[in-house]
Amino acid sequence: MKTIKYLLLLITFLSLNSTFAEGIEKKLSTTDRVNHTTILSDEIRSLIKYPEFAKENNFEGFVVLSFSYNELGFLVVNEFNTSNTELSNYVISEIQKLQVCPWGKNPKNEYQVRIDFNLL
Repeated sequence: MKTIKYLLLLITFLSLNSTFAEGIEKKLSTTDRVNHTTILSDEIRSLIKYPEFAKENNFEGFVVLSFSYNELGFLVVNEFNTSNTELSNYVISEIQKLQVCPWGKNPKNEYQVRIDFNLL
């Protein structure tokens, strides 16, 4: 009888430990996704420069993109919102030339980035 109690106690402990480990794993994967998204967004912002035509014409505005990337690593724009059509055309054409870094994890994920263009 004591053996059965100890066995049940051991099984309960192991199942609780497994549930706890799964919770930590889910938490870590969420953190990894946030870090990956931040890194990807920051990299895109750094690669998109203020275009000369916009400076010359005093264009200011923003472009918000929702994007993913294909199996080859090229970015694919799914949706966008903008305050300036010329800036959005420029950003989309530049985005479509970019490939994701080797740390890109899942081409099925969708990301968002906001790019602001402000003259000083």
